[in-house]
Amino acid sequence: MAVTALMRLRVLARAPLGNASSFGVSVRRMCQSAWAPGTVVMDIEPEQFKTHVLEELKVPVLLQAHATWCAPCRKFTPVLEEAVLAHQGRIKLARLDVDKAMEIARSLDVSTVPAVFLFHKGEKKGGFVGSMDTGGTTNYIEDAIRMCSK
Repeated sequence: MAVTALMRLRVLARAPLGNASSFGVSVRRMCQSAWAPGTVVMDIEPEQFKTHVLEELKVPVLLQAHATWCAPCRKFTPVLEEAVLAHQGRIKLARLDVDKAMEIARSLDVSTVPAVFLFHKGEKKGGFVGSMDTGGTTNYIEDAIRMCSK
């Protein structure tokens, strides 16, 4: 049963079996009350925004505003997740469904999805709207890590 759950997790993460664990990090699809050790990608509920994004002080957090009906979101999500996983815990990704979090989306001025926001120590530091290819996403994450480590 554990192997089946692990394989399901890998399919959901759209990563080859063993890919995330080779980075020493994990993907959490179920919402939880806090970042589990080693977890760098997690779907969050609106009530978790404060604790998972604003109160995360160790590493920068990318917040991906997405919607289940959004085809560009579904296409971009694996690119973003893979890029975050490749940075081995130096940045985290919190995914928030805007249809469940309309108040937060309004406060961030989300008018188009996907939208990605960079938070560090509770402050919004930047972001972008739309999707990027793997190279652009990796460059953005590397720049974000550099900016937040100053």
